[in-house]
Amino acid sequence: MRVLSIRQPWASLIVLGVKRFEIRKWSTEYRGPLLIHASSSLPTSTLFGDLEQWGMLPLLARVQLDSLGALKALPRSAIVGLVSLDDILTSVQLRSKATHDDAIITGPPDDEQYYWKLVDPVLVDPVDGIHGKLNLWSLDARDRKRVDRALAHARSATFRSTPRGRMPADWSAIEGSDEEKADGDAEPVLRPRPLLAAIIGKKPRAQSEVLKALWDYVVANGLRDPRNERLIRADARLEALCGAQTIRLFDLPKHIIRNVDIVG
Repeated sequence: MRVLSIRQPWASLIVLGVKRFEIRKWSTEYRGPLLIHASSSLPTSTLFGDLEQWGMLPLLARVQLDSLGALKALPRSAIVGLVSLDDILTSVQLRSKATHDDAIITGPPDDEQYYWKLVDPVLVDPVDGIHGKLNLWSLDARDRKRVDRALAHARSATFRSTPRGRMPADWSAIEGSDEEKADGDAEPVLRPRPLLAAIIGKKPRAQSEVLKALWDYVVANGLRDPRNERLIRADARLEALCGAQTIRLFDLPKHIIRNVDIVG
């Protein structure tokens, strides 16, 4: 089992289920269980100010970490939980898979970064007194026994995003408004074709507004699968649009692109 050292509050946010993508400048072929180690770095007032500026405090409030004191009280030099490294994404892949909450945490996708997709987070009572290392590393025999005892009493993360937080990421909002962009980078204006227009209307609108309108339709009509929030159970209109009775949440942009004309 491999270990990854991460500064607080990011380490705890991962095992709590809030942070689903870890950003690294390097990739690895490893996939599977990954122990999360909180490094010795103490969160600072500067970091807390950055978190506030990035709009993260509402997310932190949901796990009682929206004060500098709470961040400083987080365990450090300790194993705090376990996740599974499911995949490593490029910035292009992240754009199609991230939710609204993910985008707030990761910030604008960077082509020079890798985005480690972490799933199945569990928490353990902190196993402290463990010094971190660079890259992926392994515990020595003594610490591994201590961690194994803690894992026997691990608790699954219970954090769940709000309906807004689970929406596909609106990167235009994260990266700046159209007025802040160069003319060549302005968000395209799309005119819905008949199948999409039957759901959101014929009015041309910005790409992000089209996605939001389709998402609002899904939420308003209760089409999320209650057993798997990443799936949509199509009604007749959505089935006509997407060609399937069950649709993956992150496939919505793909179905939009197939059913619009760019007009500006």
